[in-house]
Amino acid sequence: KKGGQLRVGLDDGNTTDSMDPATYASRFMISMAHTRCNFLTEIDATNQVTGELAEDWDVSPDAKTWTLKLRKGVEFHNGKTFEAGDAAASLNHHRGDGSKSGAKALLESVTDIRADDKHTLVIELATGSADLPYVLTDYHFVILPSDGEGKIDWESNIGTGGYVVETFEPGVQATLKRFPNYWKEGRAHFEAILYSAIPDVAARQTALVTNALDAMIECDFKTIHLLQTDSGVVIDEVPTGTHVTMPMQA
Repeated sequence: KKGGQLRVGLDDGNTTDSMDPATYASRFMISMAHTRCNFLTEIDATNQVTGELAEDWDVSPDAKTWTLKLRKGVEFHNGKTFEAGDAAASLNHHRGDGSKSGAKALLESVTDIRADDKHTLVIELATGSADLPYVLTDYHFVILPSDGEGKIDWESNIGTGGYVVETFEPGVQATLKRFPNYWKEGRAHFEAILYSAIPDVAARQTALVTNALDAMIECDFKTIHLLQTDSGVVIDEVPTGTHVTMPMQA
């Protein structure tokens, strides 16, 4: 059922949080990354790597040269068409001597990232690696629009994801609205998302049971048995050990 607003309580968020993907560290910003942006690859529901903005890829026998075929017809929130130059600039943002990105080490073996044409991205490695598609799912590697000079425009808050940022108050709250031209069929059902940083777990749980939130992350293990007695609440444990809790009506 489409429509409505999803109100989510997250367990962290800092006033120093930034939309610069090189700085992502808090769960608040990781959630924002997956809500407003896409990645070249993603982990699916069966815990396997699959293409997202990259539809397919080929690799050389020595696993040093990866050629990614990019999805056509994907639109950024500002109407710009996604191309290989955007992907190259997004990944190169985390490389180089001056980079302080938290993901810089993941690309240490990369010698070159370039757009072969509008829909083909080539990644060259110094040493072969079969894990590159998994590496590209890292939450830092969001795909953002290029400024046309090989840099990314991260300050505009623009992505290709299902939701467009309307407001962002670091460490406090963010509001997002559904992107009507989202390329993924059958995704982004809500009309709006509200993320709130609520570090105190007791405050999050109170907000949940009083209907101030529709979902929250990380339950208090000492009192989780009380939530389990509430017929209107569902507690879900995902493979990372993170608990996501929401009322049944959500």
